[in-house]
Amino acid sequence: MTVRSLTIGVALLSLAVGPTACGESEETLNVRLSEYQIKPRNPQLGGPAEVRFRVRNVGSAPHALTVVGPKEEVETEPLAPGASTEFSLDLDEPGRYRWFCPLGDHRGRGMRGRITVD
Repeated sequence: MTVRSLTIGVALLSLAVGPTACGESEETLNVRLSEYQIKPRNPQLGGPAEVRFRVRNVGSAPHALTVVGPKEEVETEPLAPGASTEFSLDLDEPGRYRWFCPLGDHRGRGMRGRITVD
């Protein structure tokens, strides 16, 4: 499994779903991180897709996001309050994939969930 780290970028607040030119599904998942919460906590996708994650820290402490996909794991750099980033991950197999905040004890305090791909 490959691990990627990401730097800070800009996030937009919308959810988009649609086919790509080659017929593969593409989705955008807007994620908000705050004190010991990931919203949405347990999102469900209608099928395998290339997913663009738009992540914003709306809390008052630094947070990050790790997503464990079928072939690789992506981890953002820590995001300061108000900061955002985005990345894409191919969730090309049905299943349940973990995501969590890897900073300190945040995961143990509730910053965790699962992405379900039907």
